Amino acid sequence: MTTLDTGIRVEGLSKSFILHTQGGARIDVFRDLSLHVEAGECLALSGPSGSGKSTLLRSLYANYKPDAGRILVRHGDGVVDLSTAAPRAVLAVRRRTLGYVSQFLRVIPRVPALEIVAEGLGEDGLEREEALAHASSLLRRLRIGPELWRLAPKTFSGGEQQRINIARGFARGYPILLLDEPTASLDAANRATVVELIREAKTRGAAIVGIFHDEEVRDAVADRIFTMPSKERPQ
Repeated sequence: MTTLDTGIRVEGLSKSFILHTQGGARIDVFRDLSLHVEAGECLALSGPSGSGKSTLLRSLYANYKPDAGRILVRHGDGVVDLSTAAPRAVLAVRRRTLGYVSQFLRVIPRVPALEIVAEGLGEDGLEREEALAHASSLLRRLRIGPELWRLAPKTFSGGEQQRINIARGFARGYPILLLDEPTASLDAANRATVVELIREAKTRGAAIVGIFHDEEVRDAVADRIFTMPSKERPQ
């Protein structure tokens, strides 16, 4: 049985895309990439635009299937390889172990903001009132006022939607967190709150992989920086 002492480990990961509309040109986004993230550590992905940072993050979340390699995550008492896991296993890991915070909020229309943040907290053992109180606290910290909690966030501003997405991602205390530019478009006060949330997650033992284009935020939370290797041009 595979053992894993770290929160997440990547071994020999490769990913390419075939451009069928351009004569079948192939782009090797990254090849034979390896990294690990310990519990309580934040690893920041670095590299210029187009270097594959977002592709790597989506691969870690099993949105993209890699061409080769392994993505090992500690899930409960065992280890799951997300590069080969069945869809049901991937969903189980996402429910309990692996959180993802992107810049964009994707939710069911007409679901109130408070319910979006509280969703799934019952699986962590919280009674409904406790879950709603926890969600309310996060929304207050991120400066989303009570007048918005019962409204569906589809009508909110981009910054408000992003803060709801952040609150939802940090609400459940995932052991592993993937962060895709969580402070993009946020003002200074809310950026500072996100830094606090990341530090709190590290303190409770979360393993975090993030993309931070804001160097001040990156320097405040990252323990290590992983620079994406140069990719090959289309063949």
